[in-house]
Order: sequence, then C-alpha cells, then structure tokens
Amino acid sequence: MKMTKRRKIVIIGFFLVLLLPSMAESLANINCTIYVDDSFDIGDEITFSYTIIADSDTEITYYPYIYCTNLHVPLIEEKSSSMEKNEPYTGVFSDNFVEEYMDSSICTAYVKITSPVQKTISKQFTINAQTAIGFDIITCKTSPCTRKSKIFILGEDIHIEYVTDAENPSIEAMLILPDGTTKQIDIPATVKSEQTGTYELSVTASKKGYRTMTENTQFGVIESEADIPYSEIGGEDDVLNFDYMFLSAAVIALLAVVIGVFLYRKRSRTVKNKVGPAGFEPAISAV
Repeated sequence: MKMTKRRKIVIIGFFLVLLLPSMAESLANINCTIYVDDSFDIGDEITFSYTIIADSDTEITYYPYIYCTNLHVPLIEEKSSSMEKNEPYTGVFSDNFVEEYMDSSICTAYVKITSPVQKTISKQFTINAQTAIGFDIITCKTSPCTRKSKIFILGEDIHIEYVTDAENPSIEAMLILPDGTTKQIDIPATVKSEQTGTYELSVTASKKGYRTMTENTQFGVIESEADIPYSEIGGEDDVLNFDYMFLSAAVIALLAVVIGVFLYRKRSRTVKNKVGPAGFEPAISAV
C-alpha cells in the first residue's frame, strides 16, 4: 500500500516535534567564567568558583577540577545542572590546602562542559610553596673526593662531603659511632676511623625559601682488607695460559684425526682380503 503525500508530511512533522528539544539544546549558547586567585601560599585552601550561563533552558553536564604540574592527579567528579534561560549558575570547587611538604607549582583550574555542547574553560594560577633542597652525602677515601667508598680500614681517614642544588645552605650533621656515642660535625669533614663497625650519619640542610630536608646514610669500618690472591685479568700470564691451552687442544684434535684415518684404512684392507679380487667371491667347499 502506497503512502499518501499527506501522511508523509504528518510523519515528518511528528518526528520534527520530537527532535525540536534536542535540537534546541544542541544550538544552546553556553558561557562559563572561572574566578581564581593568582597564587596560593602555605596554609591556603586551593579553590576556585565558576559561573555558567545559557541562552535557553537546558540540562548541562560538566567536570570542574584542578591540575598542578608537581602535585597529585586530581579526582574528577561529574556534575549536572538544570539551566534556565539567562539565569547564571555559580559553583565552587575545592581541592587541598597548601601544605609545607608541597613543592611550588603551576596549576590550572578547569571547567569541562560535555553536554549539550563540548567546551573547556581554564585559568592558570600558582602555588607558592617551598621547594625541597636537593642534596646527597658522599663518603670518600680521598679529599677532594676522587674515590667514593662505603667501607674503610681501621685508622683510615674518612672524608665526608655533600653536593646540593642550593647555594650555601645551612648544614647540620650528627655522626653516630658504632658504640652508640654521638658526635656533631661540620661537613665537609675528615673523620678518623677509630672503631670498627657501622657508622650512621644524619645531615639536615636548610635555607630560606627552601623546605628543610634531612638525609641519612651509613658506612662501615673493618680491621683490614681481606687478603685474596688474584691475577690481573688480561695480563701476560693469562695470555700465555690461553695460548698453551689453545695449542694443547689443537694437538689433541690433530692426533684424533690421524688415529681415525689409520683405523679406517686398516679396516678397509681387512675387508678386501676377506672378499678377494673384485667381482669374485671365495669358493665354498662342497659338503
């Protein structure tokens, strides 16, 4: 049965009526503005507010969050709101407080709208925290330090130094001897190893504008080095030993080849004597 022209128009109109709300939402103009401080200091709560406004009644879905280069990955939570035409909606997003353990960081506040349109709004700010002092303790057998070591001989000088990315930090060092006694030292320092056992060293570095850091390390003192004989790898003796072994193996292999050829020829002559001249078999005596 053919569909009449009038019925086609009615069906098309019906579908248009159903699609009009979604088409209106897809054509909605949605604007968002973020309000955030330029910077946050230690003790401040990291937060921002935002205002969303649409030029028609619509349901929106969006994600507010903060991303910082040196901090944790943010937890992103989906939010939704029923918007009325030209009526602003204001929300607030809060993350963490700026703690002393945090590093200074560049951050961005985001509002990501996913429905009915896709749009991302962002604004940068900074966290003014104290950057940690980077430093390492090194123990050496020489000064300047050209031979690093964690093991020393009784009576030997132990040279303690440090490397850091901060200029002229304040350093406090506490050395705990194997017998449990403690000694405060100024590093760089040279300490005489007067006890065998394990030494513990705790160093605290501080500087204005940086976060104070403490580094711990251990080193040991023994009575004497173990007397283990060894030959220098790659020395003249090793070369001679290798040449001798190679020559011996070559002689043995040559002797094996010569003996094998000799046995093969001897076996061939024995078989010929049993068979006789070529083409003839030995006569079999009658019974």
